[in-house]
Amino acid sequence: MIKKHLQGEIECHSRHLYDIHKIVNCIGITDELERLIPVVRTVRSELPVCPSAKEDVRITNILKEIIEKQVYKSDYENITVGLLFVPETYDTVIQSVKRLADSGIWN
Repeated sequence: MIKKHLQGEIECHSRHLYDIHKIVNCIGITDELERLIPVVRTVRSELPVCPSAKEDVRITNILKEIIEKQVYKSDYENITVGLLFVPETYDTVIQSVKRLADSGIWN
């Protein structure tokens, strides 16, 4: 989702907001998640299709921009909600994204 945002490709990627919501609410923002992030970023940073994994990319800033500008709202409401077995509103999932952004886990 973040790499698509960086590349200006918004459509059909809002489903990742739901994924973030489920991770934050079912698993939580844990020490284990914090340890996992740099490992995943290191592996993915070598892939040309993952610009968001590069070391100089500030994920917190991108998440805050996605929240403030409601970048994925229309896509989420028009596409993603219809794909979910247990629908969650955009406002609900974006609060989980905000919790993740505010957690400091990306620092």
